[in-house]
Amino acid sequence: MGDNYVIAFCTRIQEEGIAPVEAVENDIRFTLIKDKKAEVIEEEFTRNNQEGKTLNDIANSLELNVQEATGINFRSYTVPGIGTEPALVAAASAEKQGVVGGPVKGNNGVFMFYVNSLTTSEGQDLNEVQKNMMASFQMRGGYEAYEALRKQAKIVDKRYKFY
Repeated sequence: MGDNYVIAFCTRIQEEGIAPVEAVENDIRFTLIKDKKAEVIEEEFTRNNQEGKTLNDIANSLELNVQEATGINFRSYTVPGIGTEPALVAAASAEKQGVVGGPVKGNNGVFMFYVNSLTTSEGQDLNEVQKNMMASFQMRGGYEAYEALRKQAKIVDKRYKFY
């Protein structure tokens, strides 16, 4: 922060257990509004997705822009230019080439997509993939075991009283 100071203070304490409705009211409202907007946009996409229409035709009729994302496969974690969108990645990985797919409700919006080309992973060494997965699970195993022990010990963190 350079020569500046940061002063932080606690605005509320959330006790363990079920939160009161007043504490989560805004979160619930935000989620419901987001879901309703996604539903309306999905209906609009479906209404404009007629036989023979391209993705550009649909985008033009709704005054939207088309963005291209390359190199998407089932193991992709994010979509370039959009962010973390597992539902979109899964739908695009399963769609046939040359078909307008969607609508797909994602984390950051509702999407229509078009698969330009498909590539297969026939040359991929499955032994290498298996080794990578084993290493990942071994690292995770130690952490998960520690977390399970910590939860069973019922440790209460009260450092906030001292800092």
